[in-house]
Amino acid sequence: MTAPLASARDRRLDLAFLLFAGAAVVDVLLVALGLTHIGSAVATARSRSGVDPATVGLYIGIGIGIVLAFELAQAVLLVAFGRLARRRVPWARWALLVLTVLALIGFSEGAYVLGLLRLLLAAAGTVLVFRGSASRSPH
Repeated sequence: MTAPLASARDRRLDLAFLLFAGAAVVDVLLVALGLTHIGSAVATARSRSGVDPATVGLYIGIGIGIVLAFELAQAVLLVAFGRLARRRVPWARWALLVLTVLALIGFSEGAYVLGLLRLLLAAAGTVLVFRGSASRSPH
């Protein structure tokens, strides 16, 4: 006996989940790249005249750490809400819409190409989640 073919709705939701997972991978890549640039950002801030190097370094380090923590949290939430949307939990698609809008923040971090890739992956996944019958419950 063969397994029944998945419906188009299920395939759309599976593809949407893969797109959100891809956006999460890009988020993790952004964090990895961000960690490599902390030292240069702190050094640039310390080289400015009229500032206490120790204080500036601390504040820059804390700020970058907060941004990177939000990036990791967004990656986890994209995967978690993507799984819930694949199970057709109604509110998960709205949470994914919010996360997709927040993906625009990636452009302000200086990672334009990766930020655009993350936004495109999340936006495509969001369109699939909201498209047609994919947003309706299975019952």
